[in-house]
This record gives sequence, structure tokens and C-alpha cells, in this order.
Amino acid sequence: MRNKFLHVTLLLLSSLAIIGCSATPNPNTDYVQFSHKMSLSKVHQLIVNAGKEDGWIMTEFTDHTILAEKIKDQSSTAVTVHFSEDSFHLTPDNSDLKSAIEDNLNSAK
Repeated sequence: MRNKFLHVTLLLLSSLAIIGCSATPNPNTDYVQFSHKMSLSKVHQLIVNAGKEDGWIMTEFTDHTILAEKIKDQSSTAVTVHFSEDSFHLTPDNSDLKSAIEDNLNSAK
């Protein structure tokens, strides 16, 4: 029950963070460009797969946003993944998830 409450709380907090974000990329943020442009649905699929393979719970939010959560040893991490056909951005930054996504997107044909 406690984990479910924590999951819902983190999901709501992540949702509030997204509401304050613009739908268009902010030039001041660190978007990671990948090697080639793909369809939005393909990028979405690759990001979800990369997160799941790395142990993240991936929750659909919008067409361009996925909420990622990882619970380990009584602590949890929540990250929002914003993406387009050729880039993605994590809020807050998380090097483990970032590496998993980069590897998956750059190895896609």
C-alpha cells in the first residue's frame, strides 16, 4: 500500500512539473540529438523499451512525454522524458536513464 501511495504521489508531482513546461523546446534546455530522425511513434517505442529494460516503470503521459519511475531500496526516482522525432530531454537529468535511451535510439535502424 505504501509503494502504491508513493507511486501515485510521484506521478502527481511529475505531472505538475510537466504542466509548467511549454510544448515547444526551450533553447536553454539540454536536448540530446540522436543520429537520425524517426517517426514519433518509433521514438516513443524505443524510449519505453529502453526504460523498461533498465528497470524503470514507464507511464504514458502525452504524445511527447513519458513519466519514468524507478524504486530501489526504499527510495525512488521520478524523471520526465520529453521527446520529438530527433531529440529527447530528461527532467531532472538522470545519467542512467539518459544512457539507456541514447544507446537504444542510436542503435535503431
